[in-house]
Amino acid sequence: MTKPTSSQPIVSGTGAINTRKSLSEILFFIRGLAIFSVVVGHVIGDRTAGIRQLYLPDLWQLRDLHDFIYSFHIPIFFILSGAAFILFSSSTSSFFSFAKNRANRLLIPLLCWAPLHSLLWYFEAGRPLSWRESFTAIFSPNLIFWLWQLFLVSIVSYLALRILPTSIYFALSILLFGLSFWLKDSLADFFYFNWFYVSGILIGWRINHRTTLPLVRFSPLWLLAAAGLIFVGMVAIYFYTPVAYPNITRAINGAIGFLGMYCIAIASYLITAHRSQNRLYYLLVSIRRFILHLGKLSMTIYVMHRFFSTAARAVLMGWNITEPSIQLAFGILIATLGPLAVDALLRPRSRLYLYTIGEASN
Repeated sequence: MTKPTSSQPIVSGTGAINTRKSLSEILFFIRGLAIFSVVVGHVIGDRTAGIRQLYLPDLWQLRDLHDFIYSFHIPIFFILSGAAFILFSSSTSSFFSFAKNRANRLLIPLLCWAPLHSLLWYFEAGRPLSWRESFTAIFSPNLIFWLWQLFLVSIVSYLALRILPTSIYFALSILLFGLSFWLKDSLADFFYFNWFYVSGILIGWRINHRTTLPLVRFSPLWLLAAAGLIFVGMVAIYFYTPVAYPNITRAINGAIGFLGMYCIAIASYLITAHRSQNRLYYLLVSIRRFILHLGKLSMTIYVMHRFFSTAARAVLMGWNITEPSIQLAFGILIATLGPLAVDALLRPRSRLYLYTIGEASN
């Protein structure tokens, strides 16, 4: 695998995007949008969690928004991880070094937070949690179970790309992706999400061998319009794909959702790259910086937001406030800002905290 050195331009000739730092920010921006969608989806929840459990009968608006978000957010994280693997991992790192890095970044947060999430779930359900259930929660499907899947996918891809010819590995990934639609167990999840990681690898290679980033020469307004059309298409796909085949919806919306977020990321970069003195410019810069901050702290938000959203819901219920719009807005606000506040408090003071979010090795 060929990867750029720290001084090698990724993109040249644009005047705005010409360094690895710029490309890293674009990926962090997409990650910020994706983690915010995760927060919104989990604040809404299903019939046993989130604010949806408060309403009988179920509110179709909340149900459809929740299910629509679930049709794209997880695949986008796998695509981002695959692209980052190609663009920013050292091509000379040993398997032990790579596996240690992945374990620090993914498995340690999983081991630290999965039992706590299970405790919260059982607390909400009103039943006790046994020690065995607390332990098995680390390997069972739950809110942060995808860290385990991402670890496995990244390790397998690292090995496969060094053992198999690239074309064979990609063909095999497509074959296993198709096979996943016929399986029902955790192996199906691995085959399914492995393809999104491999798609990210393909995107990373494509970017790595270009002299300009894809779409960077388009007008920001055209890019935002394209993102809007993609969003409309995703909504149509969600509503018109048979409910019995959610993985088909997720496969399509995950791919084009990444493209839509990429368009927004490039547009935001181009808009804010040209300095201006008007208030709108400073507003857009502030929004972009906030989304970048969300992306850089995505692990913190991912492992903590459910605790804050649960607390926010409980506070409003204590005040007898059940209006769905207030529950949703307040839940999103607290679930987003709460983890950021914890990070600001603990990051400069606690190395243990850094371990729990996979950053102690940095």
